[in-house]
Amino acid sequence: MTKQLSHPNPEPDEEFGEEDFAAFWRDAVAQEKRETKRIFGVDVAVPTDLPLNFEQLVESMGESTDEDDVKHLCSILFGQDVLEQWKARGCTGRQFQVLFLWGYANGQNKPTTFAEAKKMADEAAAEDAAGKARTVPNRKDRRAAKASSATRASGAAGRSSSRTSGASTTSG
Repeated sequence: MTKQLSHPNPEPDEEFGEEDFAAFWRDAVAQEKRETKRIFGVDVAVPTDLPLNFEQLVESMGESTDEDDVKHLCSILFGQDVLEQWKARGCTGRQFQVLFLWGYANGQNKPTTFAEAKKMADEAAAEDAAGKARTVPNRKDRRAAKASSATRASGAAGRSSSRTSGASTTSG
């Protein structure tokens, strides 16, 4: 059974003695009643806080499919080795997307259900699909692009697209 706090505990600082923030925070967190959820047979504490740099980590990883990046983010949200346990129990990529969004939203102190997280994942997938569909030009767009490139090519060849004046510019 895995039950790890989703927020980091600061390390004690010898310089400040017993009354430092790290000691205070460990005691405060230890007294908190944490809700847990059983996900793929693993008891996971519902995230309620995230490191300040979590969003920056997510953005810097972008579309990374590097498993170490995914493991790192997952360990911050759910605890060490949770992802491996979920994978061993058959978690799919789509299910993981829902779980990640659920953990992320809850970690931002926005209580979210699994159903709400699934809706967010579905909306993100639809937006992604719509974005990809817009990048594939239809017949009209292809013709407009071809005409535009032909116009640019004639301008590049030094020909005028229209007559500008009837007066001669040659010297007599």
